[in-house]
Parts: sequence; C-alpha cells; structure tokens
Amino acid sequence: MTLSNEQKKNWLKFLGLDIAPISDAPTSWFNMAKKTSNDSSAEKKPSVQPLIDERKIKKQPLLNPQKQYSTAKQLAEKSNTLEELKKSLENFEGCSLKKTASNTVFGDGNPKADLMLIGEAPGADEDLQGLPFVGMSGQLLSKALSHIGLSSREHYYITNMIPWRPPGNRQPSSTELEACLPFVKKHIELVNPKIIAFVGGTAAKTLLNTTQGLNKLRSQTTYYSFYNKKVRAFPLYHPAYLLRSPSKKEILWNDLLTLRELLDTLK
Repeated sequence: MTLSNEQKKNWLKFLGLDIAPISDAPTSWFNMAKKTSNDSSAEKKPSVQPLIDERKIKKQPLLNPQKQYSTAKQLAEKSNTLEELKKSLENFEGCSLKKTASNTVFGDGNPKADLMLIGEAPGADEDLQGLPFVGMSGQLLSKALSHIGLSSREHYYITNMIPWRPPGNRQPSSTELEACLPFVKKHIELVNPKIIAFVGGTAAKTLLNTTQGLNKLRSQTTYYSFYNKKVRAFPLYHPAYLLRSPSKKEILWNDLLTLRELLDTLK
C-alpha cells in the first residue's frame, strides 16, 4: 500500500514528528532553517516544559551573617536543657542548609558522660535517620572507640558542628559554621564534658578559633574554655578521611590509646 504525501504527513503528525514527509523533490534544510529563524511571527514553544519555571521563583533575600549569629545566640542562651536547645535549633531559620535537609541531627549518647565528641556535619545516612555518625564513617568511629572500652554510646556523647546535611556532603562554609556556632557552644555547656574530642579539622579549628591544621594541633596540648574553666581538647582524624586514607588508621589508634589514658585519669 502506497501512502500519499497527505497521509504520510498525517501519520508523522500522529507520531509527534514535526518534519515534512519525504517526497520525490529534494529538500533544502538550510533554507528551511533560515526561514524558521527569520520568521519572527512564529511562536517558539519548547516541546518539553521545564519542571520548574524559573521566572516564577521568588528570589530569596540574602541572610545577614551578623543577624544570623545574633539570632542564634539569643535562642541558644534561652535554652537551659538539651531538649530546649534542640527545639530552639529546630526553630532557627538562619541557616539555609535547613531548607535542603530531611532532619535536624542534634546529638546522641549519654549527656552525663565524661567524653563529648564533635564532628563536622551529617552525611546522607545521618540525614535520613536524624542521628549523628551512623553511616560508614560513623561505624568506623564506633568500632575504633569500642577497642578502647567505649563499646556503646552510653560511654560518650556525640554531635556535630552543623545539624543539617550540606548538599552533596560538601564541607560547611564559614558562614554556615558561624551561624550554628552559638548552638554548639551552648551544647557543650549543657553537656559539661571533662574531655572534648574534635573529630576532624573543621570542628577543631572552629571551636579553638585557630588556623592551625589538625596535624599541628595533634602535636600539642590544647584546651577548650567555657564557664570559666578549661577542659582538655583532643583532636582526632575524621573517620571519613581514614576511609580514603587507610594508612592513617594507625595514627588514630595511637591517639585513641592516649585518649583512653586521659579518661582513666578521671576515675
């Protein structure tokens, strides 16, 4: 059966094609393209509509870092318990990471323990479960701590500098860290630990207010001050770094043995 040009055209139209049917006469596609581009009266519509019309998105005002910090400090200072601090953190709108996170990852473990560990920020698993250090790196840390007698979170308390997962697990920006800093400081005051382990360089440098790297900090005795008292600050390699550099696990093991000795002196 031979189809006429009109039938071919209707068939192609039915298939959703917008090209002309093949005919015996040659077609100059250059002339057709030129004609289309010069035809200002033809309305060009995309064949597939975008999922989000960017023209309808209202531009969010830029957050003022000083105002963020001031608001966070006021909310944190009004919190007298961990429950109140968690609620204040959940009500805080000064950090844009909250808008893309699934959960607020506050803390976990025994708030009466002598040891408090502070990491950087939640990852994908932490974001889904709402708990810190439960992914691959967290499991590595738990396993390492168990070898020095800290076999469960009843033996320590653990949290992060940032309670919301940065998209793509990127490193938190200085603005994001600054916005959440008052909550972290209040978190430390309420837990009132005798030793603080900074898990990773971000936590160590931010809370010790230094630009020194983790290796430099590990080689010296450092303290964190709050409530007019000093507690031993103990920098540790972040387990995520150890997953990428297994050869550094021996360094972590030696650091944990020193940490164990420090904990034993508290008894």
